[in-house]
Amino acid sequence: MCSGSKQKPSEIGFIMGIEFEKQDSNIISIFLELCSFDDLIGFKSSVEEECHDIDEASLWLFCGLGQLTSLQTLNLFVLSEGPVGSSKHCGGLAELNKLNDLRGKLVIKNLARLKDATPEFKAANLKEKQRLSELILKWNSEGDDENSMDSLRPHESLKSLKVEGYMGVRVSSWLSFLTNLVDLYIYDCKKCQYLPSLYQLPSLRELYIRDMDGLEYMTDGDMNDEISASLASPSTFFPSLRTLWLMDCHNLKGWWRSVDKGNEATTTSTISSSSSSSTNHYHQHMPYFPRLASFYFRDCPKMTCMPLFPNLEQLQWGNSSLKALEETIEMNNTGGRASSFPSSSSSSSFSPPLSKLKQLYLTLDLESLPEEWFKNLTSLERLQIFSCPNLTSLPERMSHLTSLQTLSISYCPQLKQRCEKENGEDWDKISHIPNLHIL
Repeated sequence: MCSGSKQKPSEIGFIMGIEFEKQDSNIISIFLELCSFDDLIGFKSSVEEECHDIDEASLWLFCGLGQLTSLQTLNLFVLSEGPVGSSKHCGGLAELNKLNDLRGKLVIKNLARLKDATPEFKAANLKEKQRLSELILKWNSEGDDENSMDSLRPHESLKSLKVEGYMGVRVSSWLSFLTNLVDLYIYDCKKCQYLPSLYQLPSLRELYIRDMDGLEYMTDGDMNDEISASLASPSTFFPSLRTLWLMDCHNLKGWWRSVDKGNEATTTSTISSSSSSSTNHYHQHMPYFPRLASFYFRDCPKMTCMPLFPNLEQLQWGNSSLKALEETIEMNNTGGRASSFPSSSSSSSFSPPLSKLKQLYLTLDLESLPEEWFKNLTSLERLQIFSCPNLTSLPERMSHLTSLQTLSISYCPQLKQRCEKENGEDWDKISHIPNLHIL
């Protein structure tokens, strides 16, 4: 796009993220009617001179874009600053209304610039674009129209969705109906307090939640509903989820907003802080992720109640509540928790929780690592302990981790001294490990 060559009209096939068949003379003629070839040359020159400002350059092309009804690829759509009808506005999201042959990836930027968002979002007609596989919606952390997302509902065939900077207090319930969704990323939505229920999405493999300052609960659904579904058939609770990211959500308290204990409604964070026997029922039958392999959990200090994760292969835990980790480790210590494993697991083939874990990364404010944590880590190959200034010793069970190939300890001054080769008090616990990195 930034080359110095000039193309003839018949050679135009890809311009600023817009693609159409080079042999489609009808599309090319419509394109040239909207913008004369002389104008295209001028447009190309402006892009050559300022390739870094792709947003501004894109806006030039979007005037009249809606007439290209056979358009198949439009990677980027940037909303202009001016109101509809002004000299700075080029038609807005209504340009997308009839472009139902779009496919692949579509990024819509600057959604926060719309003051009366709902009618424009509805005009985009995203629900009719069944060939789109990836949709990225960016608000840039401005505005506060909490209802606007309702009109941006995409077609159920969508595979990947990213939502950035949305400033409403809730994310639209249509997320629960995207049954083909494989990847879901929601981040930098500062006012969002909870998400719709996602546990029944059959194809969801990756869930990424980050920088959500207002998020208090992962779902506004009832814990009882998901417990019942999990006990009836574990395959109905996040059946395909393989990777989960929960990062920088400093006010996140629990997974479920509420649970009905008899006639008394309470929050799951309250249940987790209670020690009464009546609440043990919920912990013993806590839903768990049947196929979750990687869990990245960082800077969520208030999160005390969430589904368990016994089948992990990779775990990154940093500066967050240890409640869910401790409950996962204890899953097979009580009959209720053991019974919540897949029905296909018999007593002879039962795998203890975290026995499949291969990589473990820890950043904790502890003086010692509990021995109990390491009892099932028979598959652990890599352990990294990072920035734990108060950690004074390693557990005795370290010497029994026969699969451990690499141990990295960084920014743990007291532990560094204890792990000094041959002379340190903990040296005998780690001397069998082939690769040691202690900084």
